[in-house]
Amino acid sequence: MKLTKKLLSLCLVVFLLAAMAAGCGKDKGKTEPAPVLSDCTITVQTEGGTALENVGVSVYADKEKKELLDFVRTNADGVVSIKGGFAAGSAYVFLTDVPDGYDVKEYYAITEKKMVISLSAAFSSQMAPITLGGVMFDFTVTDQNGTEHTLSKLLEIKKAVVLNLWYTTCMPCKMEFPYLQQAYNEYKDDIALLALSPVDNTDAVAAFAAENGLTFPMAACDPAWANQVENIAYPTTIVVDRFGTVSLIHIGSIDNSKTFKNVFAHFTADDYEQTTFADIKPFEATVDTDTLGTAANPYEHNGSGSFSVDVEPAQTVYYTLYGVDGLKLSVNADALKLVCNEKEYTPSKGNISFTVRATDAAAPVLMNFTNTGSEKATYKVSLTSPQGASDNPITMKDGTITISLEEGNNRGVYYQYKAPNEGTFTLECKNTVNYTVTIKNLDGKETGKLDENNKKVSIDVRKNDKIQIVVLAVAKDGKYPATEAKLNASFRKEEIPVTPPTGSTTDNPTLNTNGKLVNPDAPIEFGGTLNFDAEVKAGEMVLYHVYRVSGTTLRIADATAYVIYEDKTYTPDKNGYIYVPVTSDSPNNPIVLKIGNGGKENKTYAVKFSFPEGSMMNPYDAEAGTIKTHIAAGNEQGVYYQCIAEKDGKLTVTLKSITAGVKCDIRVTVTDSSYIPQQHLLSETEDGKTLTIDVYAGDDIEINIVALPDEDFKYPSADIETVLSFS
Repeated sequence: MKLTKKLLSLCLVVFLLAAMAAGCGKDKGKTEPAPVLSDCTITVQTEGGTALENVGVSVYADKEKKELLDFVRTNADGVVSIKGGFAAGSAYVFLTDVPDGYDVKEYYAITEKKMVISLSAAFSSQMAPITLGGVMFDFTVTDQNGTEHTLSKLLEIKKAVVLNLWYTTCMPCKMEFPYLQQAYNEYKDDIALLALSPVDNTDAVAAFAAENGLTFPMAACDPAWANQVENIAYPTTIVVDRFGTVSLIHIGSIDNSKTFKNVFAHFTADDYEQTTFADIKPFEATVDTDTLGTAANPYEHNGSGSFSVDVEPAQTVYYTLYGVDGLKLSVNADALKLVCNEKEYTPSKGNISFTVRATDAAAPVLMNFTNTGSEKATYKVSLTSPQGASDNPITMKDGTITISLEEGNNRGVYYQYKAPNEGTFTLECKNTVNYTVTIKNLDGKETGKLDENNKKVSIDVRKNDKIQIVVLAVAKDGKYPATEAKLNASFRKEEIPVTPPTGSTTDNPTLNTNGKLVNPDAPIEFGGTLNFDAEVKAGEMVLYHVYRVSGTTLRIADATAYVIYEDKTYTPDKNGYIYVPVTSDSPNNPIVLKIGNGGKENKTYAVKFSFPEGSMMNPYDAEAGTIKTHIAAGNEQGVYYQCIAEKDGKLTVTLKSITAGVKCDIRVTVTDSSYIPQQHLLSETEDGKTLTIDVYAGDDIEINIVALPDEDFKYPSADIETVLSFS
């Protein structure tokens, strides 16, 4: 009996378990209906969280886009509201009008009431305008050490990429580099920095980096980069954030390291939130004037030129100097204690002078000045480069010179040649070549290089063009051996035959001047003030737009060429020369030229422009004494003179006489060895006014005399006498 009860109980349990199992299996097969979504919001943004405005959002009931449910554009917050009910997962979003550079899927299923679509950057290798908030195009450059850098790859390992656009003779660029270097040293683990020059070649960039002790990557880039930033000036700083977005564009230089550090800190922060900045203002270093000059908040100076230090009695003023390694410091003082690198200097015969050394060329140097006198003092501190440095080149003259490079010199020796006239400058190696020589026209784009394969090179120059010559030993196993270079410099003046009367042509019946114009809708643009080569096939013409050559005479020395300008055809004279006087009503308007080849072979014509004497590009030579100037009516540019200061002292310019009823401006521009021009103006000058300026030996002096327009805004003719004196 007990056994029967136990069996019945066991069967009942089994039955109940089976029933429960059957019930569970039946529930598991049911599908809950998808929730109905109504009044949905869809946000379209970048991966970094920046809202994308005016994006087209189309909602369809199917992936084939047959049944449109709604269409709306995103607002300023990147948001759209979708009305109407539909089951989750049964409607699809298709995006249109998305800014270039983002990876967009074919469609996005709507599965929740509040939906966020984040778009990541899809880098394109095609160059495009660099715009704030846009995706930066991908690119690859090779730096001064031969290392390749690709933007997309850098962003895989860095939190941001900073681009600095510059060129080698840009003084504002050079002046901000020490500050940029200092900030880079602190943040280089998290940030990539590329200094890109659209103007210079690879050799020029490498030489500049070595001369200035800069260690961050510097590279030549495609000249077309200069056209990608609207209203570009140099330097320009661009930040590409970790999401590939152009997040800051600042045009202009930055004069302290703290501002750069603020920029780097923002874009490398762990809690970075994507925002765009149209300039540097949000990051500008706050100057605490109460503590400026103390050890905790020293003044900053980039090491070029001179600066003044004001110090109260028994007080100390602190400075951080950048880029001063190897510079000679000099300060005239009787009551001063100067401490540099923990070494103390005091005056000897009223002067302190020593060579500043840093741990490396880019390292800053902390220096302090203590006034040991009883009155407030202003100390004028001069920092000069040794002879042969880039900003203190040795003057080169015609003839053979021997240059000795000491062991370990990885910056080379710099020389400078000033063209005495228009013509050709030639440099030739005269001994075994275990060195390189690069030459560059600092007033133009002509460059050349001498090495073991090319022992002679020539470049075209104009009067007063400055030619930079850099001699550098060839490194062996990373070391620079002591080297001797023998070079011969020579100049050949170009003899320019007399220009024919304005507008005249020379008939040449054997020349075919009816060539086919091959580029009527795509003229070749040329910046002017330089010579250029025109490649023209036989029987064809090429259209050119040339800027900033107004008032010059175009010259081509080839009997097969002809030029059409203002509907007149100019052909070669009996000596094979073409002369075309050209002019423009505005420097912003080009000279329109058609250059033709009337011969039977393809040609490359050397097109040159001669500037009249007294113009900015071809000034008169000036000497101490009275200078008589005649300014023709309508000459709004005036007449230019130039000279060089032979010693330290004062330059005095005095207006002695001027045509009755006429006033003039006299502008004096003094350019020192660092190529920083300083302008001085004697405005609306009448008889007897005087301008006195401090000058130093070797300074280039330019004097521009302009007759001011009358009440009808017409430029009168004038005869002006000025007196130039040095003391």
